[in-house]
Amino acid sequence: MQRLPLIVPNPPRLADYKTALERIEVSGIYSNFGPEARRFEQEAAARLFGGEGACLTVANATLGLMLALKDAVGEADGRYAVMPALTFAATAQAAWWAGLTPLVCDIDPDDWTACPAAEERLLHQHGDRIAALVPYAAFGHAIDLDRYAWLAKRHEVKVVIDAAASLGTSDAQGRSFGAGAPFPVVFSMHATKPFAVAEGGLIHCGDRDTIERLRAMANFGFAGARSASVPGLNAKLPEVLAAIANAKLETFGATCAARERVTAAYRAAIGGRYATQPAPAGRQALGFFQLLLPRGADRARVAAALEAEGIGTGQYFSPHIGQQPWVRQVATIEPTPVADDVAGRILSLPLHDAMTAADAERVIAALDRACAAPHGRHRPAHRRQQAGPARRACARAGADRARPGDRRRPARPLCHHLGFDRADLPQRGGRQSLSRDRRARRPSGGAHRGQLSRRARRAAGGGRPAAPRDGGPVAPASHREWREGADRA
Repeated sequence: MQRLPLIVPNPPRLADYKTALERIEVSGIYSNFGPEARRFEQEAAARLFGGEGACLTVANATLGLMLALKDAVGEADGRYAVMPALTFAATAQAAWWAGLTPLVCDIDPDDWTACPAAEERLLHQHGDRIAALVPYAAFGHAIDLDRYAWLAKRHEVKVVIDAAASLGTSDAQGRSFGAGAPFPVVFSMHATKPFAVAEGGLIHCGDRDTIERLRAMANFGFAGARSASVPGLNAKLPEVLAAIANAKLETFGATCAARERVTAAYRAAIGGRYATQPAPAGRQALGFFQLLLPRGADRARVAAALEAEGIGTGQYFSPHIGQQPWVRQVATIEPTPVADDVAGRILSLPLHDAMTAADAERVIAALDRACAAPHGRHRPAHRRQQAGPARRACARAGADRARPGDRRRPARPLCHHLGFDRADLPQRGGRQSLSRDRRARRPSGGAHRGQLSRRARRAAGGGRPAAPRDGGPVAPASHREWREGADRA
């Protein structure tokens, strides 16, 4: 069966932009916001953002975030940039390079974006120590930009949107995410994104003056003559990459539609069995399909099982930024219980241009098998260490595997192999638990439960259960006496 890698980059083929390369060669302009870059900026503003505002090409989205934050806050003096825990490291890196201190907050349990209550609590708690909000549109999920515009006015704080994975996201009316926003919205055109180029970024803003300031900053701070008038660096997109971006623009509508069909197939195949982000009213640009494994599932083993069936997986973003060593050194990190849980269970599944709805169904069927198998359930380390000779003997005697959803005991109880009736066991919460009962009733001598099992087997004769005279099971005498003594105690 055909392998399904997690990501299959699909930038335009050489034939799609060969003519543009010839134009570049003839012009002799290979960078410095040349004709190809300017053409793409204009076309992107018109076709992706409905003619609202303006766009700026940059070498990558990380540089775009750095420029936008530096322009927004000026001299940061180590003030805070609030950002969610579940985001790519570049969000924190860009804030730090702009002179800001990342202030990491928890996420919303439903859509996995920054928790609104956490953001507003931090704004009230820290006041003007917060210079900027840097929300991440998680996995292309459209966040409420009107709310951020309101927060910017109410708290006099700057906003820069990390929309690296969101180029192609739109609302129910087809309006692109970020269109006309009063603050910079930064997108990625990395090869792994739906708008796959190779490297590159695109900044959109409803304010054209902001875009022109950022253009100067991206060109060493040169606003006109070759004399730096604002802080700057080199963030220009080369003409060759701009030519690829122009070619991708021609096919991007079909790319989004194809991915949307696969996404719909994923959601239908899941049928509510796994937690996902809520389905959008419009279109969500997904680089891969994210879901949460059930609590207790062993993610590494599930991923290995899928790999064995030719299905690649990932775990974006795990660890989240609040768990990464460098960020922990330079940032202030709030408690993030929701992000901890999501990052601990998140699994990224393939979603690329060549996939079909049948491929999505195949992936979920394989995931169901992997999660249902015994190795798909996580057994805590302390339980693995306590699995002594009694349980190993039980397994050798033919306890094939645990019941689905039961990680603590084999399908055949130990009493079956020791020769006494399971009905004799004490009831605990409506379920029978041999291992827990025996551990609780351990005699004062402190014998290990594995040792008790060996004694019971020896008393029954050579480790085999005593044969009952009437055809029914009977407990070995030593084990029965121990239980009676424990009951009297």
